[in-house]
Amino acid sequence: MSFKNYFTLDSLKQRFETPKYDVYVLRFFTILLTFFFPLFGFALKYADPSATEYLSHRFLITAYWVSIAILSFKVDIVRNYMTFFTDIGLYIFMIWIVWICKVNHFTPEYTIGFFLSFCSAGIIFRNRVSLSIYTLIILTLTAYVVMTTPNLEVNSSILLLSMSAIGFVYVAVMTARSFINNELEILNQTLEDKVAVRTRLAEKRAKELSEKNQELERFAYVASHDLKAPLRTIDGFVNLLIRKTDKLEDPEIKEYSNFIVAGVKRMKQTVDDLLEYSRVGKVGMKFKPVDIDRLVAVVLNGLGSAINRPDVQLNLPLVFPKVIVCESRQIEQLMQNLIENAIKFNTSDYKLVDISLEERADFWVFKVKDNGIGMPKKHLKNIFEMFKRLHTFEEFPGTGIGLATCKRIVENHGGKISVQSEVGNGTTFMFTISKNLQVAANKTKNRSSTISA
Repeated sequence: MSFKNYFTLDSLKQRFETPKYDVYVLRFFTILLTFFFPLFGFALKYADPSATEYLSHRFLITAYWVSIAILSFKVDIVRNYMTFFTDIGLYIFMIWIVWICKVNHFTPEYTIGFFLSFCSAGIIFRNRVSLSIYTLIILTLTAYVVMTTPNLEVNSSILLLSMSAIGFVYVAVMTARSFINNELEILNQTLEDKVAVRTRLAEKRAKELSEKNQELERFAYVASHDLKAPLRTIDGFVNLLIRKTDKLEDPEIKEYSNFIVAGVKRMKQTVDDLLEYSRVGKVGMKFKPVDIDRLVAVVLNGLGSAINRPDVQLNLPLVFPKVIVCESRQIEQLMQNLIENAIKFNTSDYKLVDISLEERADFWVFKVKDNGIGMPKKHLKNIFEMFKRLHTFEEFPGTGIGLATCKRIVENHGGKISVQSEVGNGTTFMFTISKNLQVAANKTKNRSSTISA
């Protein structure tokens, strides 16, 4: 800040407004001064009983500092402009020090106290201009007093040169610090501008990505839905051809017809799975408290004959948590897919499916474990990809979309899904559901309302 602009109203207001961290520094300084100022007076009187000392003056100045410290806790104007009140106190303090040194003819003891006071007061000033004004005023006053005081006990030239050197060093250090602070402010402002630009750019891209995802979900739904119509037509005409050619004893015609029927069936299954995958997007999701006991009952009822077999045993936790916030339809589908896979990919005579649940600080952790055929470790990281299959359709029917759907559902619920498996030793799927999902403000009636708490 230049001398020209130092005394404008705005600059003075900015100069004397005290940041919060400076308030703590100034309070600490006042406490030190309150303790050492009168104590130093007693020490000087003890060292030289013949010295002229005004302890009452010291206590009055100390009372001023104590008042500033106390009022800074109670009065906003004192706390907010503590720099102003401190500067006034520093000038009163230093003028009195110069005066008491003059009275005692600048004895070595009082000269030492003067230098300590001059140096400690200079540390408090927070900018180059105020420090320069302080140094100039006290140096001028001291020079005048030294020249007009008889019988000095100190060399006046050394005293003034020492003060000038101290003032020069202080101003030089303050100048360097101001330069560094200015550079840091410029760098911080540049960094803040870059962060703001990148934040806006990231928000814009996130919005665009969200819109594109919604468009893709709608496209997948419409495309899959529209594909079903020609498939139904093909299926219908193939059945007509089969009936027309049923009496013909041509094995090739029957073989070709069976190939077409199987292909149409697989295509219909793929379209149905794509439709289901498109429905598990975040668009239109509504989280709400769901009774897990009822949700599991709905899942088991939907599985029906798949689990009601003598060679299948399904082990469930004795106690489920009463309520979990989730999108119930998606969690139903997730549980159903994992249980169906545990049974389907199992050639054991006795198929075991263990379901467990663990509560952690921020997540619900579900595990679905089986004693099935397992998977090679090299394929575990790829099984959640779309259309990723480890077996032929003839070995285990499926489209390779089910686990991709499971992953998408888990991610929609703020969680992660993982798998542990070894060939011949079964598979364990583990997925998490966040406990911090926000309940939808407006609940709509849908299929999940039948199991909601």
